Amino acid sequence: MDMHRYDFLKHKCDIRLKAEADSLEGLFYAALEGMNSVLAAENGSLPEASIHSRPGANAQILPEASVHNLPGASAQTLPTENREKLNLNIDSADTTALLIDFLSEVLTESNIEYRIFDKLELQELKENHLTAVLYGKSVDRFDTDIKAVTYHEADVKINRKGYYETVIVFDI
Repeated sequence: MDMHRYDFLKHKCDIRLKAEADSLEGLFYAALEGMNSVLAAENGSLPEASIHSRPGANAQILPEASVHNLPGASAQTLPTENREKLNLNIDSADTTALLIDFLSEVLTESNIEYRIFDKLELQELKENHLTAVLYGKSVDRFDTDIKAVTYHEADVKINRKGYYETVIVFDI
């Protein structure tokens, strides 16, 4: 069974997210879902965001589908017309840097365009390269402003259960 999940860990002044998945692809989806849930935690334009775990809540296992609709998306494939399309082609030093660079690019575009990118199509994912298309919808505001996705504590590795995992700290 495909699985990816995220949960929030305690942190004094920033937001600390733990992402875990049974595949590298799933880890990218879990990390993006977690970031989106911070940006749009209670945003009225994203009513289903509340089904995902929050800081202090229990993590949920989120099944993967062939098309990944992220927080605020319905279970059905979202239409892509009239939605902002973001093409990403990222090269990084290693898998950890690739994940942080990916989230940073999405965060930058989210902040510039006031969009939540809630549909992700990973077209190619290697240890230090990804090609992806994301689709976003406009929001009036973000519930939490994330200043940066940091490298602090980030280390993509395979845990004892055989799952990919990492911790990501968002500077707020």
